[in-house]
Amino acid sequence: TSLQEIKAGAWKRILLVTDGSEFSIGATREAIRLAQRCQGRLQALSVIPSNPEFETLAQPLLEKEKQEALAHLETVRAQAGAAGVPCEILLRYGDEVYEEITEQARQSRMDLIVMGRRGKKDLLRMMLGGTTAKVIGHADCQVLVVPREAHLDGQRLLLAVDGSRHSEAAAQAAARLSNHCPVPVSVIS
Repeated sequence: TSLQEIKAGAWKRILLVTDGSEFSIGATREAIRLAQRCQGRLQALSVIPSNPEFETLAQPLLEKEKQEALAHLETVRAQAGAAGVPCEILLRYGDEVYEEITEQARQSRMDLIVMGRRGKKDLLRMMLGGTTAKVIGHADCQVLVVPREAHLDGQRLLLAVDGSRHSEAAAQAAARLSNHCPVPVSVIS
């Protein structure tokens, strides 16, 4: 990523991961706002955990989950449309949810994945859900984790660095965010 791309706000392709739970409310809101600010396009993705055995034994349950997920995705598309943001909805199935998310991001050449801190399947984790942590570790693009009550209102931005290559990527993301939400950035090490 070049400095010009950071300043220009190169988040043109944003993948919103949503499971319809209360934990994805903040991610949905902020993904739409970022796409609007960056004049970008949004893909809203839900992943239904599935495998061949489950699909064979629990077809009615799988169909119910599909209908609920599609209804939620249509709601997200309507919210994005009201904000003037083009939004494509996607539904994927897979044994490993994080793999489906990172593969969709790769296939669509996403600039950014926006997702909640945890999902409805990660309720046992206190801080960061297992799927979210795996997406962070395996994604080829940047990942913005948005807690449900968070608002990127532009009050302040805190950047923690340790001199690693991950710090460099975090600094680039902070520069991009502060470009769209002009805020003071505090750096700690």
